[in-house]
Amino acid sequence: MELSYSINAITFAQMGLFVSESEGVVDALKRKPPLKVDWPNAHGEVVDLSRARFEPRVIKLSCFMIAPNAEGFMNQLNALRVELYRPGTQRLRINPVSGRPFVYEVYCPDGVEVKKKWRNGKMFAQFDLTLIEPQPIKWILSAPGNATASMTLSAPSPLTFYWGDGSNTQVQGCNQTVSHTYGGSSSAVYYLIISGELDVFASHSSTNLTEIWTRLY
Repeated sequence: MELSYSINAITFAQMGLFVSESEGVVDALKRKPPLKVDWPNAHGEVVDLSRARFEPRVIKLSCFMIAPNAEGFMNQLNALRVELYRPGTQRLRINPVSGRPFVYEVYCPDGVEVKKKWRNGKMFAQFDLTLIEPQPIKWILSAPGNATASMTLSAPSPLTFYWGDGSNTQVQGCNQTVSHTYGGSSSAVYYLIISGELDVFASHSSTNLTEIWTRLY
């Protein structure tokens, strides 16, 4: 399957960047160690498995970059670094040729170690890009541009709404209404990520929101 990658709405192809292999994009999350009690006078152990909790998602992309010359290579690499190190999390989007996109709010914990050879003319480089999704339990919806999206919900634990345009909102409480007005044309599509303790969250009603992916684990 051919995939298109972008970071903060800038496609990898615009930066001369391509992905040859990926890990962790849809892999099952690693479970956090559950609470255990080991009684010395009893067999085995007692394990609390009532509420599974998970580690952050780790995404690894094997990348290669092509540039027309050394100057172009440095410009392209710098363009990638600018997006990776903006304040807050960054929006990674993976689009299949057809079908629904995969979206993530991620940060880059490490630098970009580039394998390359300097030469006159076309430059070619390889590197591995590691991205962390700190809040991997999420619900993904879409909203149209030039419209206001809203949801009324009850959330005993804090939830974060990543609206897909670089802004986010935190909400907590009973019968809370959260809304966001999008710019752009009405044909534009924004992807909202709701992340947090979704197993104790209830959505009562919504406007201008369409489910893309049910709650992902």
